Amino acid sequence: MLTDLERGKLTRRQFVVSIATLAAGSLAAPGALSAPPVPAGFRAVSVNHITVKVPDLRRTSKFYQEFFGMPLRQQSATTHILGVGKSFFGIEQGDNQPASVNHYDFGIENFNPDAIRARLTELNLKVFGYFTGIFQVQ
Repeated sequence: MLTDLERGKLTRRQFVVSIATLAAGSLAAPGALSAPPVPAGFRAVSVNHITVKVPDLRRTSKFYQEFFGMPLRQQSATTHILGVGKSFFGIEQGDNQPASVNHYDFGIENFNPDAIRARLTELNLKVFGYFTGIFQVQ
């Protein structure tokens, strides 16, 4: 989907609708489609946030605010944080590159950073970033 957006085969509006559909799917009633797999020690219970990088921060932020009614929660010169229920949607100013998903984070049930770090180490995964409970794994 992201490749299609970057190549112009998907409009920004189609991309937005796809992201909204993805987010709405996370709100489906438990067991509505099928029983979820048993997690290996940690359970993702929500999409905490999704952050995108875009060529025009203000234009993109205005679009999401007006089209989806997302309130502006925080802002800086290079980042806008828009509210989506208990989650948020981050928009960052990119370097004149096509829009891209920068990252997404899950809300983890009974979050324990030390236990997660230990499990990632057991799996030989390198943790290269850690910010307020959010791990970035390489």
